[in-house]
Amino acid sequence: MRHRGGVVLLALAGCLAAACFSFAETGPVVSTDKNDYGAAEIVTIRLTNVLFRSIFSHLGSQTPVFAIDGVEMKNAAGGWDTLSAWCRPPFCVYDMDAPAELKPQESVSWAWDPWIYVGGTHERTRLAAGTYRLRISYRGQAGDPEGQGQWFNAVSNEFKIRQDGKK
Repeated sequence: MRHRGGVVLLALAGCLAAACFSFAETGPVVSTDKNDYGAAEIVTIRLTNVLFRSIFSHLGSQTPVFAIDGVEMKNAAGGWDTLSAWCRPPFCVYDMDAPAELKPQESVSWAWDPWIYVGGTHERTRLAAGTYRLRISYRGQAGDPEGQGQWFNAVSNEFKIRQDGKK
């Protein structure tokens, strides 16, 4: 009888361990409102904090474009080429707002007019037709043993930019 109880306890412990692994934190979720856009169409970006602790991102601040660490375009080989969503120093200098806090299960959205800055300079152009994804930066709280205030990236779903009038 005692042996049967031990088997039940062992099975219960295995189920609890599996549940812990299935709820393990993976990072915030970045998504776009659609998967297909016209050449000059606005892309709404949503960042959702699915973690069990607060995160910070510029996406919820007064300067949300600085949350876009990279606009990635799929190349012919299936890899990703990184483009810049904002002009980079020394070409441009900005006053950047502090990142906003997103508590667990909170979301923030921003309507991005998809321009890229050629080589990070002040010259900008619309996205060419192709498949893209966005890298959105966030950080954990300062002093957080898991985040230590360092910056991380969450990658969005893939989405297509098409030439106007083409599906």
